[in-house]
Amino acid sequence: MDMLANLVAWVREYETRTDEYGLQRHRMLFDGFSGKKREYKSVNEYTEG
Repeated sequence: MDMLANLVAWVREYETRTDEYGLQRHRMLFDGFSGKKREYKSVNEYTEG
């Protein structure tokens, strides 16, 4: 159960984490990619199309 609590805490920190697994780094990679890409901002966007 401790491992689950650690995982939940890690996921909750996604938006504020500054390591390679955080939103900041993922946003930088996404924005820096010049090829064709698509960004889904809600579950409905990828389940409907």
